[in-house]
Amino acid sequence: MTEGWVWCGGTFYTKYLKDTLEELRKNDRDSVLDMANEATESDLEAPWESEEFFSALKKANNNQETDEELLTIAVQVDYLYYTEWDDSDLEDLQYDDGK
Repeated sequence: MTEGWVWCGGTFYTKYLKDTLEELRKNDRDSVLDMANEATESDLEAPWESEEFFSALKKANNNQETDEELLTIAVQVDYLYYTEWDDSDLEDLQYDDGK
């Protein structure tokens, strides 16, 4: 995996957008909205997009947000972010392949 979504500072990863949206909706929505409802414009990752964030948050608080709007909220409050990395970055990783 050389690209994907990093959750909560690296505690969890998803590779595909569809899995990311499903995880957000099923398991993390309440946590994301708790963070978002405490956020001010200066807390946002991209404050220049604050109008989009607060519009999505208003819809979410009324249970009317789309998956994409929930993702916007989560990214803005730094719950998760998307990144890509080079294969050479993987050389330093250690992992257990279960064998």
